[in-house]
Amino acid sequence: MAVKRNSKLHAYLAEQYAEFSSDSPQPRLSSLFSDFSKLAMLNKYGYDANIGYWRSVILDCNRQGYLRSTDHAIAIEACSLSETFQRPGMGRPLALGHVVSSMEADGDLVALSNFDKVHAGSASWLSWIMGSVIPQRRPGSSDPATHGLYIVMPTLKEIAKRIVQDHYQRPLKSALDHLVTFEDIRARYQKCDSLELTDNDLILVLRYLHYSMGLAMADDVKGYEKSYLVVKFPESNTGSTQAEITQHDKAIISIKTACQALNVQVDDLQRKIETLERTAKDFYVKKQKSRALYCLKRKKQYEEILERRLTSLETMETMLMKIEASHNDLQIVEAFNIGADALRGVIGSSELTLESVDEAMVKMQDALDAQKEVENAIATGTEETNAMQLSGVDDAELEKELAALEHLEVEESKEKDLHNHKVPKEQEPKEQEKVRQEPLENSQKKEKVPAAKTPASKAPVQNEASTSPTDSELARLGQVLASLDKPRSPTKEKQMSYEYA
Repeated sequence: MAVKRNSKLHAYLAEQYAEFSSDSPQPRLSSLFSDFSKLAMLNKYGYDANIGYWRSVILDCNRQGYLRSTDHAIAIEACSLSETFQRPGMGRPLALGHVVSSMEADGDLVALSNFDKVHAGSASWLSWIMGSVIPQRRPGSSDPATHGLYIVMPTLKEIAKRIVQDHYQRPLKSALDHLVTFEDIRARYQKCDSLELTDNDLILVLRYLHYSMGLAMADDVKGYEKSYLVVKFPESNTGSTQAEITQHDKAIISIKTACQALNVQVDDLQRKIETLERTAKDFYVKKQKSRALYCLKRKKQYEEILERRLTSLETMETMLMKIEASHNDLQIVEAFNIGADALRGVIGSSELTLESVDEAMVKMQDALDAQKEVENAIATGTEETNAMQLSGVDDAELEKELAALEHLEVEESKEKDLHNHKVPKEQEPKEQEKVRQEPLENSQKKEKVPAAKTPASKAPVQNEASTSPTDSELARLGQVLASLDKPRSPTKEKQMSYEYA
């Protein structure tokens, strides 16, 4: 198992860290595996760099689950740490003892014995933890940093933070939901990403939460058929309140565990009844009547037991529901009392009396009256000023001036419309040409009309000897166009346009 775990560790290191590449290991790896403790005096920078590198590697490998002890996922064995990182051809790292000592001084690693002293809880459950969690130290080298187990505090704190966030983000039906058993904690948080937490790990995390945020723990709480380790979270996760497990809480745990056990029994009885019913049908099909009757008789017995268990479960759940309702009512009454005390304190203040209220209302009314007088004065002054400025102006004269402005606007609009209807100068030659062509086109139409009425002659048409009216008109049109090309004075052009018109 150790060889397999080490192989996974080396594969992870080769994938995540270039220095540990199996194909081409970096030259720095030789420095990391050497006894660089001598650099503490000669090269402080190189010594701190190697310590920091090994620190990041150890914390990362522990968080990913590749570096752990036999009974803990969040602890490492210092005595076997160098053996775990042993590489073929390079041997073991020679300065990991100094790395562990440095990490312990910085608080990244805490020896399990020191953790017990710092994060010790109440004596009622500390003895149970001491006997079940702390292992015996293994004999090792003379270096004190290589003895025993060291808890990896960054990993422990991250898991504790996740447990707290998950618990307080759950929808809580009542304050009694803060009270759980260790079995509930195991079912919820045993699997944490890539880490498979053991019961010892969860105990250490709960003890840290007891020290840091006031979580309460109590062992040997009598439940259904056995004793339980009970955990109670504070009302809030601010760390300002300390949870406490009372006899009332222990009674609730007893009822809760009884309900859980009865639910398990009910499910088991239901499965047995269904199995016996199927078996009786099979025996009946096989013509084994006696065995079928025996199965039905057993089925009846289980149904009677099931009915009694369901009655007991209903009674227990009703009792638990009433306890939770009473607890909620108690909290509501406490909130009412706190609110009443606060209101009474405000009303009983010397600043809140009938005389002070009347005095404040009088002051408010005086302020409103003063503000209204100011507004009236401003309005009156404005009206007088306007009247003085317009005293010499006649309204009839203003009306005439306004009418003149309207008449002027109408005239300008008419002139604009006439201007829009005029033909632009650049289009005048085209219009004149059109006017000159209209008489020619009309005469051409008149000559074509009798030609259409005359019957067609059977004689062949002469090509060039005879001249048709169309040809004469075309010749005339050519003369007109030639005359247009000749330069002429504006007066003559104007006379020609009048002739065509």
